[in-house]
Amino acid sequence: MKRIGVAALFVTLVAACTPVIRQDLMEKGTRVVHFEQLRKNPQEYMGRLFILGGIIAEAETLKEGTRIEAVYVPADRYGNLLGIEHESNRFMAFYPAERGLLD
Repeated sequence: MKRIGVAALFVTLVAACTPVIRQDLMEKGTRVVHFEQLRKNPQEYMGRLFILGGIIAEAETLKEGTRIEAVYVPADRYGNLLGIEHESNRFMAFYPAERGLLD
């Protein structure tokens, strides 16, 4: 019985260390643009993939795709959130239906 408990703990710890975002997206996405740059000039960055830290505030599935509203939270290079700077740092993202469904 003790071995099962140790094995379960090991599996849980390994699963907790896996990244939330697929590796191919992590490699394609840009992490060097600061949130303030995106906020000041969103048209310049439209259509590009960014890796931003944050907490999902709301997600809505629409016929056209998924609309996500999130609060920006800076993250370190491993994706660990560092802490909310301002509650007003909210952003919206849209994921088109032809790419799949987001939950």
